[in-house]
Amino acid sequence: MRQNENKTGKLENFLSFFILVVLAGIGTTIFIKQFQYSPAILEGHQTISSTPESFASTEIQHPEILTTLPLKLTALSPPEVFGTLNLSDRINGKAGLYLSAGFKRLESQRFRSAKDSDAWIEVFIYDMGNSENAFSVFSSQQRDDAKPAGLGQFSYRTQNALYWVHGPYYIEIIASTPTEENTGVMQRFAETFIRNIKVETKSIDERNLFPLHGLDQNSIILIADDAFGYAGFDRVYIAKYLTGGVELSAFLSRRKTQQQAERLASTYHQFLLSFGGEKQASSPVLADAKIVMILDTYEVIFSQGVYVAGVREASDMAQAINLAVMLKKRLSENVREQ
Repeated sequence: MRQNENKTGKLENFLSFFILVVLAGIGTTIFIKQFQYSPAILEGHQTISSTPESFASTEIQHPEILTTLPLKLTALSPPEVFGTLNLSDRINGKAGLYLSAGFKRLESQRFRSAKDSDAWIEVFIYDMGNSENAFSVFSSQQRDDAKPAGLGQFSYRTQNALYWVHGPYYIEIIASTPTEENTGVMQRFAETFIRNIKVETKSIDERNLFPLHGLDQNSIILIADDAFGYAGFDRVYIAKYLTGGVELSAFLSRRKTQQQAERLASTYHQFLLSFGGEKQASSPVLADAKIVMILDTYEVIFSQGVYVAGVREASDMAQAINLAVMLKKRLSENVREQ
């Protein structure tokens, strides 16, 4: 019996020693690892996101523009890059607007002038893929206190900020304070950007399809997706009008085929009816259009070639029909011009 007890004791001693050796090895490994840095951290300009899945993105994570611009500014932060998977980390609450419009990547960085100053600016460069996408986010966020900035076709400034479109890029510069110094720094940055970043100039033809009579040129916007709350109604241009003292809006959207435009006009009409819209009698001057009264305003919907178009938010049905007739005529003329 004592022999068996001796064997058991020796076995227990061996197992205890083995476990101690394993634990010592693990401890040594941890000690060594803590002095080994990740290559991603050593690169310094890599953006480290709090969301692990962001590194699963195949998008380039290195700055491409901010590090190449010849800026006479002092950087107050390293350039940061955000992609589709982690954009909300930078602009939480607004990411959906950019993503629905075709967002590719964002570069941002904070600077101050080379002078000894506490004033600073923060730059946001959104690569939206093409000029139409860039115009979509630019137009959808235009401020009420906007003033022309003279930086190409689409630009404006506010008291402490500058916004413009340059090819596929939508750029914002926000200043810490509305000072003359910051205004000059923002202007010089914008001019440097436009001069150094070469892009293909492309006009947005849909902007020229709205009738000019009563049109507010600065009101034209592009809704990238789910316009008027209708899923699938994308790439919709909207313009505001004032005719006969009545405010109303016209809209248009190019589809791939005439059949798609006709189908979308029909399904959007049904959508309005399903939410309490009341069908109105058709007009002799616009026989193929559908007219709906909803929330005490009138909407006119029709298709013309590959376009689905119409008028909305009109308090007067006659004015709505009159603008719809002009819009349909303009779209018809555009087809003949092509």
